[in-house]
Amino acid sequence: MTIRKLLKKTLLTLPGFQAWCRRLTGDHVRVLMYHRFCPASQSHPRRLPVSEFAWQMAYIARHHPCWLPDDQLDKKPVAAPVVITVDDGYADFATLAAPVLRHHGLPATVFLTTGFVSGHTWFWWDRLTWLLDNCPAGAQEWHTGDRQFSGVTDSPAGRWSLWHEIADHLSTIDDDRKETALVGIAGQAGVNIPAAAPKEFAALTWQQVRQLMNDGIEFGAHTVNHPVLSRVNAQRAEFEIRESGLQLAAETGRTPRWFCYPQGGPGDFQPETAEQVRRSGYRGCYVAFPEPHHDDDPMTLPRYSAPTNRLDFQWLMCGAEYLFARRQPPAAGRKGPV
Repeated sequence: MTIRKLLKKTLLTLPGFQAWCRRLTGDHVRVLMYHRFCPASQSHPRRLPVSEFAWQMAYIARHHPCWLPDDQLDKKPVAAPVVITVDDGYADFATLAAPVLRHHGLPATVFLTTGFVSGHTWFWWDRLTWLLDNCPAGAQEWHTGDRQFSGVTDSPAGRWSLWHEIADHLSTIDDDRKETALVGIAGQAGVNIPAAAPKEFAALTWQQVRQLMNDGIEFGAHTVNHPVLSRVNAQRAEFEIRESGLQLAAETGRTPRWFCYPQGGPGDFQPETAEQVRRSGYRGCYVAFPEPHHDDDPMTLPRYSAPTNRLDFQWLMCGAEYLFARRQPPAAGRKGPV
């Protein structure tokens, strides 16, 4: 156990420490960001087992009021409120996460990539995963442009190591180069990536979206195709921001009031992007990183990526993470999750 984890464990077990932190940070809204879920019997580096999600939701139900995004703008936080958000719109939200939320009576907001839900696209990081899972096992060496990637694909650990190496590069380049790189790597690996997402990577259907909305789940917009908005021209960004809201309204009969930036790091949107979101009629917008020094602009509201470790989750939720972060200078250049 690291010194940092030992300190966390020691403090969290002190009688009254968590309640004391919650009182000190009662005016801080904890906005949690989730993406994918998996059955309790499975372990996956990019998906939260539903058993852990259930534990986290039970913790929130015991200790925190749970808000929707509108509440963050309309109410004065005094008791450490939590906002639960889920990005992208994967089918496992409906089958795994939504029943847990219903059980605890907790609201949540799902930000949909509408082209994904409509079946027109699936995400590049999932296509990379599928490529690595279906390429020949053994030592691999691929290149794209001036970058070369090498690794071993005969074990889950080897494939994930190679996934991270390639994904770290792809997350920094624009969509056209990213697509060219994926096609090139697939050709070198001797695999054909399916045009439509296989079941493991499936999106919610619009029918499921409407049913979840009837059950009390809110939906916001997350673009049509999930481009990094700072890497497309103004016309494309305007289309992605506005059209995703229009598609969502057409399918559900309700105009979405909230948006969140794809990838969502500090370099993934610009002030003019935020202004486009505002002009498109959204009340507010979330980024994908915590920034305790700038949590009052409705177009750049910070979020925490929900920890998978219970110790880290309690540390975050009681407010200790926020108290320590407030002592640090503002962050710059932090990359958000895909």
